[in-house]
Amino acid sequence: MQNRQIMSGFSELKDLLIKKYKINENRKSIRLHFRMMAGELYLHNYRRHEQKIQIASIVNGLITNNLTERSFARDLVELALKEIMPASFLNRNFQLNGFFRF
Repeated sequence: MQNRQIMSGFSELKDLLIKKYKINENRKSIRLHFRMMAGELYLHNYRRHEQKIQIASIVNGLITNNLTERSFARDLVELALKEIMPASFLNRNFQLNGFFRF
């Protein structure tokens, strides 16, 4: 994926979180965090970890991407799932592409 597509994927994932939890704060202030727990890949609001979305699962070696529609977000998650540590891959790329500002 090109950087522009990766940035679009993170933007789409952020939109999913905002829509699901009806987040009213400034879009730029929302930080994403990714975590693997019990074979499931979650997207979290960095400041409010209870706001999470399961975006993929790995059960008995079978990988399921829970983002149903064709999108940059789905492509990004599929790319991450090819990595040994998908959550670390996503967190690192989220930081590298300028989305994680302190």
